[in-house]
Amino acid sequence: MAYLRMHATDNIDYLREYHTIGRRNQEIDTYLDFPEVSKLHAVIEWKQPNWVIRDMSSNGTWINNDRLPPYTTHLLKQHDQVKIADNPQLTFEIADITPPVDMIFASDDKLHCQTLAENRLLPDHDSPSVEIYKCPERHQWFAQHIQGARDQAVELGPFEHDSQLRVDDTDWTFFIVNDSDETKLLDTNQNRFDDVEFRFDLSQDEENATLKLIHGAQQVDLQERSHHYLLVHLLRQKQAASGDHNSAPKLGWIDCELLMRDLGIDHTHMNILVYRARQQITAALVGFAGASRLFERRRGAIRTGIERFSIYKEGQREV
Repeated sequence: MAYLRMHATDNIDYLREYHTIGRRNQEIDTYLDFPEVSKLHAVIEWKQPNWVIRDMSSNGTWINNDRLPPYTTHLLKQHDQVKIADNPQLTFEIADITPPVDMIFASDDKLHCQTLAENRLLPDHDSPSVEIYKCPERHQWFAQHIQGARDQAVELGPFEHDSQLRVDDTDWTFFIVNDSDETKLLDTNQNRFDDVEFRFDLSQDEENATLKLIHGAQQVDLQERSHHYLLVHLLRQKQAASGDHNSAPKLGWIDCELLMRDLGIDHTHMNILVYRARQQITAALVGFAGASRLFERRRGAIRTGIERFSIYKEGQREV
């Protein structure tokens, strides 16, 4: 995660895709309360695969002691020194130049951070207390307590940039790299999640479930896992509703309380199964566009975005 480190204070600021530096409080990502600093002094942008900087000021921006021409783009490199308005107190190091990513960091220790994929367990995977997930319809981050108490199964959020969430004794701050709702173009040359067939094999008593991912002539055996049966249940729900064409927008959604009753599990166990399935399967589908749709969540409900699947029971095809 790219960030600036200020020499005078050792404070760090993570970089958003469009990161502003200046004196316009509440509207600036790196706020500098100095009279020589312009309201919008400089802009750092992610122009894949590089970070670039532009001076927008009256009093100038320096990179490694060279003043930048105003309003022109300059490529940034790791360990570059950025000086604002020729003030030594306002010197930053480009400490990291990795691509921007949504994440969450401990409010009292910015370097204690975790990236946000489609979901995240806090404080950690081994002793989870809260699950953070992104709703595919609202395109925003939400959270739920994953302990078994029914009165805790409340959706928290939505969380935006700089929103805070308290987990146990730690306050976490959301860092969202892009506020834009810009539509991203699909790379038609990329492997697609919808082209992968999910083949599930169940034992007669359905106590054991194995999964193979099939893409063309390639197969990946994910072996036997308890979380595979969770997907089987969601796919059966989806298949049962598929005959009703009027239900397409809500196809496959199942109430979480009903899902837990059907599977005989509690809220904590359900969320851990979702997390483990997502971790294993998305790791096997790196580079497949749309793989984040494996699980989709909204308030009190869940479904899977799997489109191609087959379910076998003792070798006999069910679906």
